[in-house]
Amino acid sequence: MTGAKLKQLRELGRLAERRGRSLAQLAISWVLRAPRAVSVITGASSVIQLDQNLDALHRARCPRTTWRKSMR
Repeated sequence: MTGAKLKQLRELGRLAERRGRSLAQLAISWVLRAPRAVSVITGASSVIQLDQNLDALHRARCPRTTWRKSMR
């Protein structure tokens, strides 16, 4: 992983933390908002992860502009 990509990942982690979410929950919400996505397939290795994934479906989603700014 390049330094630039690692920096972006850390920034996304901070964004998730500010929103009270895990990075995985943020990713699920992002995929759900993608215009071309018709479904999201997730995996979980524990009941806690499954609960977090399901919680991502029920929480409010980030505005699209937030994503665009964080991915620059």
